[in-house]
Amino acid sequence: MPDLPSPAADVPTGSELDKTIAGLHTEVGELHTEVAELNVEVAELHVEVGQLPAEVKDLQAEVAHLGLALASSREISAAVGVVMERRGLSQAEAFDWLTVASQRLNLKLRHVADSIVKTGELPG
Repeated sequence: MPDLPSPAADVPTGSELDKTIAGLHTEVGELHTEVAELNVEVAELHVEVGQLPAEVKDLQAEVAHLGLALASSREISAAVGVVMERRGLSQAEAFDWLTVASQRLNLKLRHVADSIVKTGELPG
């Protein structure tokens, strides 16, 4: 039969055991600290995720506004061209003419421009 080591040879002594236990306590404490930090990060992420719907809604409104602005800009540019041709005005003068017409009619400039582009008629 082979010689087997005695079980007592593998068992750490009291001071070695105390050092091992102290080291494990330190590791457990560090793990608790890491878990607490991760819990804080998770809570912060929950707050950020909760804010996303409002941010998405704001961005959707901004996209809609920019789409309207782009469409209005194109309509106004086309109307300026019509006014330039019909009245023999420069681009700046035609824009000023549209602005005055808008104020006189108490309509938004884009609405006056849209009417001009659709009908080809200048407001009286």
